Amino acid sequence: VVLASENRKKLDSVLSSDSLAGTSSAVSDLLRSYASGSYETDGGRFWTTATSLVDSISALIRAEVEYTTELNSVATDEQRSTVFGVVVQLLVTLALVAALSILFTRLITKPIRTVGGALSSIASGHGDLTIESEVTGNDEIGKLSGAFNSFTENLSSMIREIRSAAVALQSVGDDLATDMQQTASAENEVSTI
Repeated sequence: VVLASENRKKLDSVLSSDSLAGTSSAVSDLLRSYASGSYETDGGRFWTTATSLVDSISALIRAEVEYTTELNSVATDEQRSTVFGVVVQLLVTLALVAALSILFTRLITKPIRTVGGALSSIASGHGDLTIESEVTGNDEIGKLSGAFNSFTENLSSMIREIRSAAVALQSVGDDLATDMQQTASAENEVSTI
């Protein structure tokens, strides 16, 4: 098996060479004549053709090793660039996920902090009931902001009614005090009479 196309020509050349034919013929003669011990093949000629064949095959193997080494080098370079690309994509993805996480965290926590700050202000006794939380959507945070706004509006309305009732009671109290003074004065006149 050869990988490089130019090595295929070398292989065809080795397979059709006189060295392979001579070596094959000598081996056949050795196998045929083994029992009788009388060989027709010249040992020096066999050595020359076999050595030539081994040299051709060695050259073919070296050429294939070089070609395979080049392929390996190219594959290694491609693998490095692929790994680099994957690492870059991973880093970009991580940066994007981190940025989106920070953005969504801020979008979620800002309205909650606004509502929490207003509730803290009301709970501490310095509450400004005119504070309204921004309703940004129909999600849970938007519903929380809407409920908070309704709560402060109702609480503010109740406080206005209580103030109005207190002013009315103050007026009734003042009228009652005036009436009491008039009654006391009338009682003093009656006592004097």
